[in-house]
Amino acid sequence: EKMGVRIGTADVFDALKKKEPETKFTLALGLDTFMNLTDGKWRRWKDVISHVDGRILVIQRDFSLVVDASASTQLKTVHSRTDAEVSERIEILNEEWCPHHQRESTDKIEAHPVNFIRVPSLTSISSTAIRLTKDISFLNSSLKPSVVEYIVAKQLYAFSEDDESNL
Repeated sequence: EKMGVRIGTADVFDALKKKEPETKFTLALGLDTFMNLTDGKWRRWKDVISHVDGRILVIQRDFSLVVDASASTQLKTVHSRTDAEVSERIEILNEEWCPHHQRESTDKIEAHPVNFIRVPSLTSISSTAIRLTKDISFLNSSLKPSVVEYIVAKQLYAFSEDDESNL
């Protein structure tokens, strides 16, 4: 049976910040997830960015995705973002979340807290593809069988009764 409480990323950071108030956290996200975050699709998304003081590492993999038809349209929308769009989004966040005095820093992370790297050797399996699909054969080829069983049994992601994939 599903629990009535949703715990989001901001809630996790609330707890972490209480336990580790001096720790400087950095959020590492895939490009699709970063775009969803900065499009405001996450609950308390500004709190998430605030908790990491804007320190976000955006990772792009090879996008030769092979996904089932039910997920492909939504994924194409996410992955069709141009380099210019991504660069502009990163620049805006760096402007908003980087205090003026840190811009002169020789430390790249302090001067530009949102950074982007391409890692073509990463698998092309996207967490967004996993969340959007009900294609069991695709899931089995991408995940461990026990993870697929858990997703289906707990009615997570595309298998949920309300079919929403909130982050």
